[in-house]
Amino acid sequence: MKYILRIKAVSQCMGIRRATLAYSEYNDKIINLADTDQPLKKFKNIEINNNKITCNGSTLDLVLNEEIYFYLNRSVNTGNSIETEQNVLGIMLMELHDDAISYYEKEINDGYMFDQWNGEFEFIIGLIYSLVLNNKNESDSWFNKAIDKNFKYGLI
Repeated sequence: MKYILRIKAVSQCMGIRRATLAYSEYNDKIINLADTDQPLKKFKNIEINNNKITCNGSTLDLVLNEEIYFYLNRSVNTGNSIETEQNVLGIMLMELHDDAISYYEKEINDGYMFDQWNGEFEFIIGLIYSLVLNNKNESDSWFNKAIDKNFKYGLI
């Protein structure tokens, strides 16, 4: 089986919400987030070791298909006041399996999106064709469908 991590960061300050997303193949490693988009880069890095993930000094168990959360609050000087910026990092361990292709295709055909990103289901299908089935033509086709829907995120 192949597994991936879906890594999502959300920042909220003064009523402004920003979110970004990345995926990573699952294995024991350190993932550098410093070069990713805001607000993901605020978490700097995450370490994966023996089905546990560590971020900002906290360690949590990874659970298949359940999002786990890390929190980071910062004080921001707006020029007029000091505001609290709330940052949340959500990480979900997902299994890639070819049986899921028909499920994701149905979701696409029914007009559903995964979370807030249009094209994410197409991207996941592309990952299945790439990482599980080793079918470059099909994976490229699905990745292009994701890009056509303005899905701009990928593997880190």
